[in-house]
Amino acid sequence: MSATHFSGPVAVGSGKMESVGATKTVSSADNGKVLVLNGGTGGAITLPAVATALSGLQFKIVVGAAFSTDYVITATTAVISGPIAEAGVIQTCAGATTLTLEDGTEAIGDHIDFLCDGTNWLINGNFQTAASITVA
Repeated sequence: MSATHFSGPVAVGSGKMESVGATKTVSSADNGKVLVLNGGTGGAITLPAVATALSGLQFKIVVGAAFSTDYVITATTAVISGPIAEAGVIQTCAGATTLTLEDGTEAIGDHIDFLCDGTNWLINGNFQTAASITVA
């Protein structure tokens, strides 16, 4: 898979922003949102199961503050795929179920774009520090 980029889901000034604390379950109501990780103790973000009905669902997760434990993003099956840049080096994610944003390596502005095509969660991420995210 080449390191292609999509422009991201949210237009500046759209007003679709949500602060995320310890837990968040993403739903179709989150289409077009920027989910800002507000720091604290980290937490768990659960993606909905991919389905044709979710085709076109897109959102962005952005680090808004430092956190003291990991944020873990989980899909129900191995359907997360796409490139993640860490300090300029591309890590390819192919058929993953879990993305772990590692505490202590996060930088404000680090982000991942998510797009559901009805079959997979297609991602594109950019992190300032090496080893910021673990893919499994």
